[in-house]
Amino acid sequence: MRTFGLVLVAALVVSATVAEAQVLCVELKGGKATRRDVKFRDGSTCKKGEQVLAVPARNLTVSGPAGPQGPAGPAGPAGPQGPTGLAGPPGQDASALEYAVVSVFVEKVGGNGPTRYATFSVALGSPVGTTTGGDFRFTCSPAQAPCKISYGAAVISDQSGNAAVHPRLLIHKQSGAVANAPITFCEYADGADNRAGLDQIPRVPSLQDAVSALQTPLSMGIGGSLDCGSTQTSITGVVTEIWVPAADATNPAYYDVAATFAFSPTFQLPPAE
Repeated sequence: MRTFGLVLVAALVVSATVAEAQVLCVELKGGKATRRDVKFRDGSTCKKGEQVLAVPARNLTVSGPAGPQGPAGPAGPAGPQGPTGLAGPPGQDASALEYAVVSVFVEKVGGNGPTRYATFSVALGSPVGTTTGGDFRFTCSPAQAPCKISYGAAVISDQSGNAAVHPRLLIHKQSGAVANAPITFCEYADGADNRAGLDQIPRVPSLQDAVSALQTPLSMGIGGSLDCGSTQTSITGVVTEIWVPAADATNPAYYDVAATFAFSPTFQLPPAE
């Protein structure tokens, strides 16, 4: 009977939620076999000897089939920054810079050999070559003539092998025999030969080695003639010195030298003819 009572309670609970005009009643009196039985009564009251059993009303709904998935919502805010990652493996050391050094010398009769009148230095690395240079003036007296202009160059580097340089020297002359004499053309050297050639120069590991290498005069192409009026001669038009005279037997001459040097140029300077 108790099992039947529990089943009946479950059924009546469901039914009570559907029809609110009916009540559940528990029997308080009667025989031992029926006492505490639960009964389903129409209306809103129980019979004598019964007590209303309160059952909370519930809204029972039947779920339909799932609808289609809605569109994705907007992205949420950025999360906190993650921890620092592990260090990568060591990279390879970059090649050390190379430095070109070039000096222009003038040797005068009665002197101590070629004297450095100008020195230029520049870091290499441009893909089209690296250029340096400048101007200077010197005096050549009758006792010192002929004065001989030359140049030498080297590259300070931790690499081996030769580098290349394109020399360009433009020389002008002013006579000391006349006050305010005009400045006139004297000589022009362009390239290591007369076909825009390059001089090969050594790579050396230190400045001390470079100073020694600069003592070796390099070739210059001066064309088909020597135009400064000295006693110098050339068959090939390629020289390692350019000689310049004094103004005359008693007066000096003044020389302006404009020197430009292009190291490892990738363009011909000028284009070979």
